[in-house]
Amino acid sequence: MIPQGYGRIMAMSSVEGKMGKPMVSGYVVSKHAINGLVKSVAHEVGTLGITVNALCPGAIETDVMMAQGPGAAEAMGLTYEGLLDLFAQQSAIKRINESEDVALVAVLLASDAGAGITGSLISIDGGTSPY
Repeated sequence: MIPQGYGRIMAMSSVEGKMGKPMVSGYVVSKHAINGLVKSVAHEVGTLGITVNALCPGAIETDVMMAQGPGAAEAMGLTYEGLLDLFAQQSAIKRINESEDVALVAVLLASDAGAGITGSLISIDGGTSPY
C-alpha cells in the first residue's frame, strides 16, 4: 500500500466496542482494542493515501448468532425468535441488519468515495447504539 500511495484497511469491530456491556467483557475488550488500533493507525498512514476504518455492526443473524443466540435467549427467558424480535424492537428501523448492510458500507469505504473517511468507527446497527 505504501509504495503505491493508496490503500484501504477495514477492521471488523462491533457496536459493543463503543460501549460497555455486562457478561461479555472479553468480547467488549477485544472490540475496544480494534477501535483504538484503527484510530492510531489512521493517523500513522493518513498522509500516505491509506484509510483505516472499523465496521461496527449491531445484531445480525449470522452463523455465530444462530449458534450462541439460543443460549443467550434462554438465559433471558426468551425464545431465539423472541431475542431477534427484541433486537429489532430496540432498533430505530425495527429490524436487525443483514450481512449485506455491512458489505455495502465496506464497498463505500473501498471506493474513491471513501477517500475522506478514515479513523472512523462506523455503526451499522439500525440506530440501536447511542454512539
